[in-house]
Amino acid sequence: MPKETPVLIVGGGPTGLAASLTLSKLGVPSTLVSKYPSTLEHPRAVGIMQRTAELLRSWGIEEEVRRRGVPPEFCERMVWTTTLSGEELGRTETVEPDDRAPEPQSPVTGLRCPQDITESTMRQRAEAQDVAALHYGFELSAFEQDEDGVTATIVPHGGGEESTIRAQYMIAADGNDSMVRAACGIGRSGDADMGHFVNIFHRAPLGPLVRDRPGWSYVVISSDVTGFFVTIDGGETWLFHVNLAPGEAVEDFTERRCRSPRG
Repeated sequence: MPKETPVLIVGGGPTGLAASLTLSKLGVPSTLVSKYPSTLEHPRAVGIMQRTAELLRSWGIEEEVRRRGVPPEFCERMVWTTTLSGEELGRTETVEPDDRAPEPQSPVTGLRCPQDITESTMRQRAEAQDVAALHYGFELSAFEQDEDGVTATIVPHGGGEESTIRAQYMIAADGNDSMVRAACGIGRSGDADMGHFVNIFHRAPLGPLVRDRPGWSYVVISSDVTGFFVTIDGGETWLFHVNLAPGEAVEDFTERRCRSPRG
């Protein structure tokens, strides 16, 4: 851990990595710390908007993210159905406007790639920059701000000897429950609760059931279960979103229940 850095980035998710890549492109040295030992292992967010794709391109990783992402033929529609192989109830086309524009406004279009792949690709690119230092498994435990910068205390996430780093600037990229934001008294606005659902990440040979009607999301509506199948690779890797009913909790979704054909 260095003693000094022009910019200290707290958090190693997509926001922190984006900050690191952007600073490196501008020639500004930075140090990133993340309390997690690695990047994300869950697909989590999949959709990448056009402006984000432009940033990926500027960092030199757009082609790789696109290549490793969801196959293009699965990115243009949602399919509403009774089961993955059952009666089709309808379709919602979700084509990127620039895809079919006579004069596109951007050299790239949006894409779909699971967040674990996007993050790992960003991290590899960030670590390859000479002016950036990334330290996973280390977290910010305290900091003090003065007129000239920030003095931050860094500790290994699993316990160990703390160290101090001095930075001219500190970027809070430590998520929705940001410790830095709370310590600075920075509030939030907007809806605090937009719904509750269970996100089931699983592998199953479902690709043949949807090959003739590719889509990024299959909204299954039946008497047994209502939810969204989201494809990760168009084959065997999927997410299944189920909204929690009133009174339900995440703990109610045991492994046995998640595996049950009737939910």
